[in-house]
Amino acid sequence: MLAMNKLVLCSILLGSASASLAAEEALLLVSSEGRYIVTRAEGSGLSEVATTTNRATFGESNKLFAMLTLRDRDASILHIYDRDTLRSLGSWEVPGQPASQLSGGSRDIVVADRFAYMVTIRYSAEGPRAGPAITPFDFHRIALTDGSTTTLPLPLECANPRLVDVRGVPYLYSWGGDSVWSFEESTGKFLQIVSKDDLDESFTVTGSTIPQPAMPAYSDYRVLPDGAIFRLSRQGTVKQVLQSDMRAPSAARQTLTLPSRGKVVRLYSATLSSGQAIGVLQQLPGEMLFSLSDAVSKVVLWKRKLPQSVDPDSLLIGRDGSIYYVDSDSTSVFKASVDRVERLWNLTDVAKQVSGYGNRIVAVTPMGSSAHVN
Repeated sequence: MLAMNKLVLCSILLGSASASLAAEEALLLVSSEGRYIVTRAEGSGLSEVATTTNRATFGESNKLFAMLTLRDRDASILHIYDRDTLRSLGSWEVPGQPASQLSGGSRDIVVADRFAYMVTIRYSAEGPRAGPAITPFDFHRIALTDGSTTTLPLPLECANPRLVDVRGVPYLYSWGGDSVWSFEESTGKFLQIVSKDDLDESFTVTGSTIPQPAMPAYSDYRVLPDGAIFRLSRQGTVKQVLQSDMRAPSAARQTLTLPSRGKVVRLYSATLSSGQAIGVLQQLPGEMLFSLSDAVSKVVLWKRKLPQSVDPDSLLIGRDGSIYYVDSDSTSVFKASVDRVERLWNLTDVAKQVSGYGNRIVAVTPMGSSAHVN
């Protein structure tokens, strides 16, 4: 086991939606001069907890918090913490570099009862290492008891991997791709659950209430915590591909109602107190539009215009349906709901030089109530 560094990941306690500003708390990753400052936000103040590299992925469960950080070209370090006591449970070397997003750290670790799952990319001096029959990405299963590692290459079709937690089971999909896989613990293999043959990329719903959006020129998936799967098609529509029971929805209940023709920039998911929800961020002329919809009825619960300077990869949905995001122009954290927008923290209070993009809101409390991001 490697010696522990100063990285300590803390449990966050956030009051109800009606609580005062002084009760707001969060865990942030502040991007500053090529590093991440792990930051605790309490009331109106920010305090530095630790400093790590800005190449990182992270994830959580009800009991544990995990972060994979870059060590060097050939290896990363996985840190595991007890979420309640803050006690370090171990740190282990993992081959390869964190498969984070170009925009910064990402929620791409699945933490289950016995294992943590993550994806890394293999590098050499010449760049990513791959061959004609394999991708440069590896999937790792790390035993939380002793750090023993099982590694296998990703499916060839998965060129831009994202890893999602569905009740402790890793789901894998490729940004810009067509397929979704689940990892079967019993066989140690990936099972393809969505393929290109399952997709209907056409725009099938008519009517003034569901305007056809601008084409994004890429595709994306959003896997909800209960296993329901939505897809942003290259034609700009957002459709449900699978229900949580692994069955396809009826044609009449497939397409998500979009409040605007604006191009879809990101999809988000959340478990609200009322059930599963999916968020959509759309690009409008000079501004953005966020909408939150019920994942079953597809009805828009609320929507709000936001400034152009919202960092899409920082946005997090709370259990009450409000959203938290970083404004890249002011480098501040804001909270928005159906009836108000308020500034919570200015990130320059913890670092003089803060990057406009790459900052992350890791968690609000209760810590399982946040949506998956990116």
